Amino acid sequence: MSKLIELLGAPSANIVIGKRGSGKTAFLMSVLEAAHNRGLKCYLLGLPKSKWSLLPDYITPVRNFDSIPDNAAVACDESYIFIYAREHAKYFNRFVAKLLGTTRQKNWVLVFATHQCRKIDVGVVMDVDNIIIRQPSWLHVKYERQEIRRLIEQAAKFFNKCKEPVKHAYIYTEKGPVVVKLSLPSFWSSELSNAFSGLSLDEMMK
Repeated sequence: MSKLIELLGAPSANIVIGKRGSGKTAFLMSVLEAAHNRGLKCYLLGLPKSKWSLLPDYITPVRNFDSIPDNAAVACDESYIFIYAREHAKYFNRFVAKLLGTTRQKNWVLVFATHQCRKIDVGVVMDVDNIIIRQPSWLHVKYERQEIRRLIEQAAKFFNKCKEPVKHAYIYTEKGPVVVKLSLPSFWSSELSNAFSGLSLDEMMK
């Protein structure tokens, strides 16, 4: 787990994709825990306010990127809510697209999580340094964005043979694919795994 930051790079921009229940949120939290151990400040966007108390003290929940300083790890869960592909002209989408270009200068480890890349703005997908794949759904393999469908197909072959797919991540880096076996972050809980449970749609979108 401690080698995650070394593998992804600091700074870096990353995207995590996979089917529901494949461990995307757990991966985000693992990155933040590893970043904290490396001395980076940690921020999380996308967790409902009613669940903020579930986080350890070193992870600061936020509603936007405005107040995040340099030298930080920033995770955005359920990112399709914020940078939805069909709202590419939306201010926040344009803001994030520009933000990705400054990741190196700000020295951020930036990680977005979504079910599939089709759900988020293509500009975000094309600008990331690494693509992390948790177990994909069978339709995911067939209908993912054409630009990265080949990567999904290769990862799916691994997961189809893997005995414990939820414990693994298939990571595409600039140097090629890497398979990582993961453990849950030390503060993990079932409540974090189901953070949107019991919330109204209005609460989810705030």
